[in-house]
Amino acid sequence: MLKELDPRSKFVLSGILATLAVFFNHPLHLGPLLILALFLLPLFSCNPLQVARRMRHLLVILGGLVIIQAFFYPGTTPLITWGQHYLITVEGLLQGSSLVLRLFIILCCGLILASSPPARFVQGLVRWYLPYELAYMVSLGIRFLPLLREEAGDVFTALQLRGVDLRRMPWRQQFKVYRGLFLPLITMAILRSRQIALAMEARAFRAYPRRTFFHSLQLGRGDYLTIIISLFSGILLIFLHLRGLI
Repeated sequence: MLKELDPRSKFVLSGILATLAVFFNHPLHLGPLLILALFLLPLFSCNPLQVARRMRHLLVILGGLVIIQAFFYPGTTPLITWGQHYLITVEGLLQGSSLVLRLFIILCCGLILASSPPARFVQGLVRWYLPYELAYMVSLGIRFLPLLREEAGDVFTALQLRGVDLRRMPWRQQFKVYRGLFLPLITMAILRSRQIALAMEARAFRAYPRRTFFHSLQLGRGDYLTIIISLFSGILLIFLHLRGLI
């Protein structure tokens, strides 16, 4: 399984996919790139169907982005007109579709990087001469967001146990409830950050200029093969696109 690859090879693979997602700007190019990213996810022990179920609530937002781009992006090929005004153009619809596809590709890149444990993730950044403090902050931010999500879920569960049904409330009352929950969540985040800072000081964080690791990362044959194939494929696709061949 590709999940056991060195984090540095995953950095290269994800970086090439993200670069191509930003470089290309047409659904005919971004669509196959997304299919490739979805094909790679199971190899990194990530189920695309499970990810799609978790993101089902974002589909409405992404659909709204497509509609907004279709309405406001300037185009010359009308799809829906109102008198002499172009309401929706083909160029706007293509631009909106490209935006959604690009977001999904970048999400797949994040899932590929998340397949590595946080400790190996930090060590991979340090082996690429990134200061350990910055690498640890990146890892801490990645691990801190799920904790905030769990705490927010606990707060909403407590509301439901008290008989508060947000789905049946008018949107104004929902806004008041969410506004009231914002302060406790921020307070819990500050308390959690103080606990983390205390634990870091208790373990003598930054006591020495260099950090040692119990396990050392070593690039294997699969890592070199992944890096070479990723770089070669990315450069080749960009070269072919600049030449107008794709």
